[in-house]
Amino acid sequence: MKKKLLLLTLCLCTTLISTAQTQYGIVKTPGRLASNGKVIAGKRIVGATVQVKGRTTAKTGDDGIFSFPIPAKVFFLESVKKNDYVLVDPDATSRRYSYTINPLILLMERTDQQADYILANEKRIRQTLQQKLKAKEDVIEDLKKKNKLTEQEYRKAMQQLYAEQESNEKLIKEMAERYTKIDFDELDEFNLRISDCILNGRLTEADSLLRTKGDINARIDRLNKQHEANIEVRDNLEKSEALEQKDREDIAQDCYHRHELFAMDYQNDSAAHYLELRAALDTTNIEWQLVAGNFIEEYLANYGKALDYYQRGLKQAQAQYGEGSYWSAKSYNNIGSVYDALGEYSQALIFYKKGLDILELVLGKEHPDIAAIYNNIGFNYYNQEDFDRALEFYQKAIDIWQQTLDPEHPDFGPCFINIGLVYNKLKEYTKALEYYQKGLDILVASLGGEHINVALCYNNIGNAYSDQKEYTKALEYYQKALNIWNLILGEGHPYTTMSYSNIGAVYAHQGEYDQALDYIHKALDFLVQTLGSEHPDVASTYFNIGAIYAKKDDYAQALEYMQQAISIWESKSIKSLGIAQSYCDIGAVYVMLHENVHALECFQKALIIREQTLGTEHPDVGSSYFDIGLMYFSLGVHDKALYYCSRACDIFTTCYGSMHPSTQEVKKTILLLKQALGYNKD
Repeated sequence: MKKKLLLLTLCLCTTLISTAQTQYGIVKTPGRLASNGKVIAGKRIVGATVQVKGRTTAKTGDDGIFSFPIPAKVFFLESVKKNDYVLVDPDATSRRYSYTINPLILLMERTDQQADYILANEKRIRQTLQQKLKAKEDVIEDLKKKNKLTEQEYRKAMQQLYAEQESNEKLIKEMAERYTKIDFDELDEFNLRISDCILNGRLTEADSLLRTKGDINARIDRLNKQHEANIEVRDNLEKSEALEQKDREDIAQDCYHRHELFAMDYQNDSAAHYLELRAALDTTNIEWQLVAGNFIEEYLANYGKALDYYQRGLKQAQAQYGEGSYWSAKSYNNIGSVYDALGEYSQALIFYKKGLDILELVLGKEHPDIAAIYNNIGFNYYNQEDFDRALEFYQKAIDIWQQTLDPEHPDFGPCFINIGLVYNKLKEYTKALEYYQKGLDILVASLGGEHINVALCYNNIGNAYSDQKEYTKALEYYQKALNIWNLILGEGHPYTTMSYSNIGAVYAHQGEYDQALDYIHKALDFLVQTLGSEHPDVASTYFNIGAIYAKKDDYAQALEYMQQAISIWESKSIKSLGIAQSYCDIGAVYVMLHENVHALECFQKALIIREQTLGTEHPDVGSSYFDIGLMYFSLGVHDKALYYCSRACDIFTTCYGSMHPSTQEVKKTILLLKQALGYNKD
């Protein structure tokens, strides 16, 4: 049973949701202006450390990019460091920053290069000022020559001119430092030309360029008038937008109420419709997208549409809060659950782990939502028949929940049931039923008796009894599950379909084959409609139908359905122990049809999977060797038959002992083979 990050957990995380985001940034050298007016582009710096106040240190990668989660919209830098480099702007570590989806650009330069650049700028500026001084001196000298200045006036003019030059040194240093802090990579073409003119003394050209934009006083006047007009428009717009937002929220609330009305009446299509209407009212509202996807996934099993909503939510989460936000993690988790439902387990695991990595940064490693993803990852490994890892992640989830939640919290229920599933697969039925009952008690207490997860627990209890051949009890629990799912989800939902399959399997075990086929064919029709014709669950249903036809001795029909199942499994490269057993079952059907060559091929495929999964000394591997040996015996290839049977005998002797019935049976076959090959009876 999958347990997503339920919306009920959002009330615990409201502040985190609205404020947790990841800030990205780049550390680079500044673009510099060459003497020819061209820009020498800056280079990104690898291995620089960026310390944010109150957060861990971030380090730039090979692309000069760094990132760090920030707990609020505003943050401060503690330091930016790299050996032999200095910050171009020392004030960068005392500045107040606001979160932005655009990268934060931090400029550093080698100490000697920065000093050289400051000196070069000072030289350029000083040369310009010296040229201006010489021009003014020439004007005063010319006036004196023309007797337009007295000696006293001349001396006074020159003294005043030289006095002004003393303040130029401060101007030179300030301008040189300002131009040192500029990243010319970021300037547009016009401002690059202005800067080039000023630095290289072409002041008249710079003035002409600036005049091309018009009289600056007139521009200021136009700006002030535009500002006043904008204030009026903005006021009107704000009032209009506020009214629009109020109407949107009011309609959204009504949509949700209608959703609740239809959901309580189990009219799930209509309930989903109103959630979709709400989601369309504001496609930037992440929660509305995810809630719609969640209901569509759980109650309508329309996985394609659910995935669309989850992906919309993810896109908005990344745009509004960044990749490293709670909402992005939640979206990744829900996308993973869809891929799990579609049987694409590797893809699902990728998304679960993305969500987990983000949440550990945002919430820490001991938060209930971390446990929820551990539970999902456990379920994913269960689907891949990696039961040890499944139990490992379920236990991680329980450890966190025990530290953070009340023992009767509903989140425990699904996890206990999932652990029961693992023990059921391991044939430890007493343990499985113990965990199922724990989960059932919690779910009934928290959700009531008519809930889809309560039904799922009933279904799993039915599985445990069926596996123990207690078919009457199994049928009782399967019927309980079916009644709830039919009421809440309707006939076409995968859970309802699962009930039909399970009830059909019980009837097959009881020898009521026609009734079994009625239920399982109904399940097949719904599965194909919901999941498509290539889903692993569809393949399993084909195989189950084939197995029933085999029990009816209709081997041709059995083979047809079994082959359809195998085609799907092989197309998806699924190689589990269950598939190995299916190859054995098909091999047995071929034997009944006297097609021993095809039977041999199936037994050989089963052996390959079992050896890869169980190792070379497992009893099931021994059974495969024995099956292959018998086929070679029937085909008259006695030397190969003897090899495979002898191998089976060695495994059975090691696992069971020499007196076990399986070992004795193989020994009898070996004796017959030796006689056929002309060996002595000894």
